[in-house]
Amino acid sequence: MKKEIFNAALSAFANNGYEGTSLAQIADKVGIKKPSIYAHYKSKQDLFLTVIRQSLEREKQHIVSYFIEVKNKPLEFQLRTFFDWLCLKIKKDSHVAFIFRMTYFPPAQLEKEIAILVAPFLKDMEKLLNRLLRNHPYFKTISFKGEIETISIAYITIVDGCVLELFFTGEKEFQRRVNAIWPIFWRGFRGGNQHE
Repeated sequence: MKKEIFNAALSAFANNGYEGTSLAQIADKVGIKKPSIYAHYKSKQDLFLTVIRQSLEREKQHIVSYFIEVKNKPLEFQLRTFFDWLCLKIKKDSHVAFIFRMTYFPPAQLEKEIAILVAPFLKDMEKLLNRLLRNHPYFKTISFKGEIETISIAYITIVDGCVLELFFTGEKEFQRRVNAIWPIFWRGFRGGNQHE
């Protein structure tokens, strides 16, 4: 029953937002009475934050899986293709769409609580990128003089900006932004080295 409530809540929150979703709607979707929800979740806020927490954890595992799947590809392919992978995920996966929507446009009354949940997720993503870059043989072939952490932060910042564009203006503009910024980013830490 708890799983059914969670899935119904995820769908409702993703489609209608926090304010536009009621526990009565969620209960109706599951086919139970509203008071039955309180056996599993203390409140609408508790349910909402649980959905965010679990969605973030799930997405972290998916991102790790993506980089494991492409680990034998050239580094540029791994980093550039991630944008396409993420765009597809946002379009097809309600968990991912929900995470980004609530991260960029959180309910005002829960902004602080959401930030507390999102901060470690972003920190973990930064660590993942640091590890990927540090262990990749490509870095033995280039003359980048900065810190690997700087590349990770820059990359995450670009991902953030492009995904925000996806929500505001759609996939075509998202791809236009990615295609415009990518060559600049890639040349920026490549140190002028032309070989892969």
